[in-house]
Amino acid sequence: MIQLTPIFAFGVVSLPMLGWLAAAAAPILIHLWSRRKHREMSWAAMEYLLAAMRRKTRRLHFEQWLLLALRTLIVVLLVMAVAEPFLQPSRLIHGSAARTHRVIVIDGSYSMAYKPGELSRFEAAKKLASQIVEQSRQGDAFSLVLMSSPPRVVVGTAALAHGEMLGEINDLVRPDTSADLPATVRQLHDLIDRIGKDNPDLLQHEVYFLTDLQRVGWKPRLTAAAAKEFRQSSLRLSELATLVVIDLGQATAENLAVTRLQTLQPMTTLSRRIDFEATLKNFGTNPRKRQAVELLVDGKHVTRKNVDLSPGGSASVGFSYRFETPGDHAVEIRADGDLLQVDNRRWMSVPVREAVRVLCVDGRPSGESFGSATDYLVSALWPWSEETENAWIKPEVVAESALLERDLAQYDCIFLCSVAQFTAGEAR
Repeated sequence: MIQLTPIFAFGVVSLPMLGWLAAAAAPILIHLWSRRKHREMSWAAMEYLLAAMRRKTRRLHFEQWLLLALRTLIVVLLVMAVAEPFLQPSRLIHGSAARTHRVIVIDGSYSMAYKPGELSRFEAAKKLASQIVEQSRQGDAFSLVLMSSPPRVVVGTAALAHGEMLGEINDLVRPDTSADLPATVRQLHDLIDRIGKDNPDLLQHEVYFLTDLQRVGWKPRLTAAAAKEFRQSSLRLSELATLVVIDLGQATAENLAVTRLQTLQPMTTLSRRIDFEATLKNFGTNPRKRQAVELLVDGKHVTRKNVDLSPGGSASVGFSYRFETPGDHAVEIRADGDLLQVDNRRWMSVPVREAVRVLCVDGRPSGESFGSATDYLVSALWPWSEETENAWIKPEVVAESALLERDLAQYDCIFLCSVAQFTAGEAR
């Protein structure tokens, strides 16, 4: 669970008054001095009294030490009351007498949608960013950067109005992309360098990264040249500004994701069932038994299956569906059950045709059966019978002279059979 509980700081208003704590030693000194004033002497009658007192020795010692502790505590409490101690939340920002330019970088990657409690990581980052602004002094300046792919500079100036900055943070929307850290570092370097030149009175710069430190964003796969450039730009940024990283992640977070969705047929028509395959991956350390996977078409539930996933393992699930109407349809795979919903669903748009329309242009028509090349082509594309009357390929034969009369946009494919040459109009 993301905790936004502030760290508390302790202090006193009148620090010199703490010197009077030395007075707490007075009861102890008096006690020791009183013991030195007594001299022990043997006396026959005292033996009987000492025998009686030994039975109560422990109780007497306890009462004496308790009385000494109370006297000392009274002195300590009296001094602390005069010194006026206080307890208050510590500030998220670094205190400084100089005007400071603070750049707030909020991670906008997919994993920031993870919601371990009432707030998602992204919402927690926005709340912390607002606290940084609210705890800053008047005269401090702010910039706002969204770490995404590509990164986006939301406020690229040295904004002085705290209210406007809080509004920009509140309106920030998670883009749900990956986080491009190298590109973000380059943007920050250019931003701070430009603002520093335009505002020489801003003597200090601070960069606050509010992120969950996910491996994909913070350990990017780079070539040797890109890695060298990233190190150099990071060093330059650290020379320009103080860098602060606030980790909003949870080490024990579990995650399931639908990583792939595809059709197994190259074309989708009304005459046949279409097969879909979805791939799921378990990024957590615990197995998932009978994980529910649901198929939806145009937002309506179609069917549901279960699959077992080992820790760190993947599994594929197959579905089959026959479309009833032509046009574009939305197919969705949904696998609910964890705290990061954004990657539990995957969509694809499926264009559905009534059939694949093919135009066969016959350059040498013949009145006899199978007397031209188009007869054999049509037989191969559409071997007609009662069972194949609703075939998904519908060929149509026209003579070469009728080509100009056809609207070619209606067809998915055109075969030219024994056509010697095109006229200029046919070529266009």
